Amino acid sequence: MKFAAASAQSPRQVRTVNNSVKARWGAVLATALLAGGMSPAVAADTTTPAPTPSASTAATTGAATPTPSASTGATTGAATPSAVASATPATAGFPNLLDSQVERIAASVAAVVASGDNAKNAKELAPRVAGMALNVRTANYKIRAKVDKQAAVEPVSATKLLARVVTTNRTWPRSAMLVTQGKDNSLPQLLTLVQASPRENYKLIHATPLLPGQTFPTVDKEGTEAVALDSATDLKMSPKAAISALSDRLTNADSKFKDSFNDSVYISSVLDLQKKVVADAKDATNVFSHKGDLGSALAMRTADGGAMVVVGNDFAIDATSKEAATLTVGADAAVFTGGKETTKGFTLHYAEPVVMYIPPTGVPAKITILSATRSLVGGTFK
Repeated sequence: MKFAAASAQSPRQVRTVNNSVKARWGAVLATALLAGGMSPAVAADTTTPAPTPSASTAATTGAATPTPSASTGATTGAATPSAVASATPATAGFPNLLDSQVERIAASVAAVVASGDNAKNAKELAPRVAGMALNVRTANYKIRAKVDKQAAVEPVSATKLLARVVTTNRTWPRSAMLVTQGKDNSLPQLLTLVQASPRENYKLIHATPLLPGQTFPTVDKEGTEAVALDSATDLKMSPKAAISALSDRLTNADSKFKDSFNDSVYISSVLDLQKKVVADAKDATNVFSHKGDLGSALAMRTADGGAMVVVGNDFAIDATSKEAATLTVGADAAVFTGGKETTKGFTLHYAEPVVMYIPPTGVPAKITILSATRSLVGGTFK
């Protein structure tokens, strides 16, 4: 998982970045998922919990366009979540989705994504994909329309459904996380879904691979509460603070938060990548940043009292030419910049969704990166 940065071609010309950045983690993950107590222990039913804390089990219908695999009566919901994902959890521990609804939603999401991928048409994703997941695939389709060798984004599968995390909060937005392992996925995927309002579809906002060596945390089988981003109650660090710490850890090799995180193949890959870009780009000054989007971040309680945090980072590389040296970007980046060479500089943007685990207080554990990837989504010349 690295940039293929070529060495300088002349004292005043440098090829800085080949931006075909894909998550390639090698062999299939051998770590088994914790199986016990992950799915909501509620009998399958065709109804959906009602849109108010005290309402009955009337079915919630969706306003979005029906999809080929969407079942009649399936819960629908959608678009990018906001910081209010930390809304007050339900007092009763009932999950917002039944097992049968989770399965239908997963099938619908997978079908819509497959349709969009086959057509390379982002408009077909609208009923079931939003936020960063939509940006990633839209950018990938755009690149592949002009760059024949550009790889496709990993497919999304509804099966095998290995685990599910369903929140119990009765306000919106509502969220869920599914772990699936498709036949075309080398690693299990963590699919983060959000329902923005009662009459909208649950939509996919992130799809990230479970990193090698990581085990998915156990959650309450009766559903889990959403955690406020600014709440550090019973946690080593609040989700908001952890997002900020992660940004610093990914940006700086000597980060003051280095000891707050377990060793991670993803953190190492990012730091190695940035180091190589600097080493290979002698005629450019490079500034790196990893900025988490708090507006779409969310956190869910784990069974041990910890929390899983999902955040979409904007990973940016800002390169400025030294003494008008010619800087060159790869064919994929050129789709966004409008050309391959500049004597001023460029900025490239990568979508960097991350899922991390914050341990509870009272245990000698550190924050763990469970899942992460990055994809080129934009770029400009200065």
